[in-house]
Amino acid sequence: MNKFFVDNGYFILKNAISKEICNFGIQYYDYLINSEKMKKEIEYLDEKSADFFKDSGYAYASHKSSYSETLLENDIFDIVENITNLKLYPTYSYARIYLTGNKFPKHIDRDACRISTSLHLGSVNCNTPWPLYLNNYDGKTIEVLQYPGDIIIYNGFELQHWRDEFTMGDRWYQVMNHYHIESGHRE
Repeated sequence: MNKFFVDNGYFILKNAISKEICNFGIQYYDYLINSEKMKKEIEYLDEKSADFFKDSGYAYASHKSSYSETLLENDIFDIVENITNLKLYPTYSYARIYLTGNKFPKHIDRDACRISTSLHLGSVNCNTPWPLYLNNYDGKTIEVLQYPGDIIIYNGFELQHWRDEFTMGDRWYQVMNHYHIESGHRE
């Protein structure tokens, strides 16, 4: 069990996923965006598509892609259980490719997202990390700067989190994985 996670509700793990796996993810999502054959697996959201994203702007999004589901149930799953010391079960994965001008509204996650992760895959024409903000258990706003392969594990159901407008580059690739607590602590 990680004391920092227990005390603060989040934990940042640097270089948790290899650059090769991150680069493969970027190639995978670029293929989905550019491929007529795969267009249905990734959707181009606009303000009318979902109330939640009404102020976020246009962005690419993919629910339960093969790439993000593999991370959800394999690579990231073991890491999250070890850090939280909780018996978890995967609920869903979501990838979002943010474009210049996008925002991610301040919110807490729904019940299916008791424990959440956000993995940064990489970016295009971006030399500065795009901060993720969250309020820890003390209500203090924490700025998280992620580089490719970095994961933040957080209690999405309790900690408010958001991103301000993306002005640092052209694209920002992020994969979010969500877990529910199956029962108490791991054996």
